[in-house]
Amino acid sequence: MTKWTIVCDSSCDILSIDNIAPDCTFKIAPLKVNFGDTIFVDDETLDRESLIRHVTNSKGASGSACPAPFDWLQYFEQAENVIAITISNNLSGSYNSAMVAKEMFLEKYPDRKIHVVNSRSVCGSMVLLAKKVNELIAKGLSFDEVVNEIETYNNDMQLVFCLQNYNTLIKNGRMNPLVGAVASALGIRAIAIKSPLGEIKVVSKQRGDNSTYKYMVNLMAEKKNLSNIPIYINHCENEAGANIIKNMLMENYGCKDITILKTRGLCSYYANLGGIIVSY
Repeated sequence: MTKWTIVCDSSCDILSIDNIAPDCTFKIAPLKVNFGDTIFVDDETLDRESLIRHVTNSKGASGSACPAPFDWLQYFEQAENVIAITISNNLSGSYNSAMVAKEMFLEKYPDRKIHVVNSRSVCGSMVLLAKKVNELIAKGLSFDEVVNEIETYNNDMQLVFCLQNYNTLIKNGRMNPLVGAVASALGIRAIAIKSPLGEIKVVSKQRGDNSTYKYMVNLMAEKKNLSNIPIYINHCENEAGANIIKNMLMENYGCKDITILKTRGLCSYYANLGGIIVSY
């Protein structure tokens, strides 16, 4: 058993943390994406290319499932101090499931400590949170200090994303098929941010990639001074677009700490081909 463990659900899009703090482990509680009888587990065994083909070509209903409480619990039991990080509770049941597991954990191990962070976000925001927790642990902070610092950091987190393909929204009944087809044909990109409560808020609809990326970058600059903060750009098979955004941020706002990642299972499912999610 280790002193610390950081546990994220798989919407964080990473499987490991470089330079993990001493006596600390990093674990992923995988979500699942299902297309009828075909189920993809979002862990190190994921066939990402096959999942994306299903997202693109599947005609039937599909959905996702969060880790069950016992899934979380098996990771919680591996350490004295646990920090868990979940996708926004307004996007998934993952947070509620982790909270049930927390109650089970404390009932079984009343002398241990655990905190569940509702990221109110997804993707790169969760990577930033996990890496920040690792940094705080490496500094030797106490459990309570880590909790206070990470919640302050979480409250300052921002996210903006764009969609250019609406297959998942259409299949899940969240968008009229005709509207989705017209939007795709016209090159209309929906741009959205997360609300303070972790809900999705569409703020603009742009036509074409360049105007979309420019709008996103300018919107980011309105929210925060970007020059000295880490930024994650996650994309679903749109590395060219991610690099355009990266270059805009570097040239216009002096950003230096920018990481580009491919979306894994759950985020690929919802972002669809071409989708880009920027966290900062």
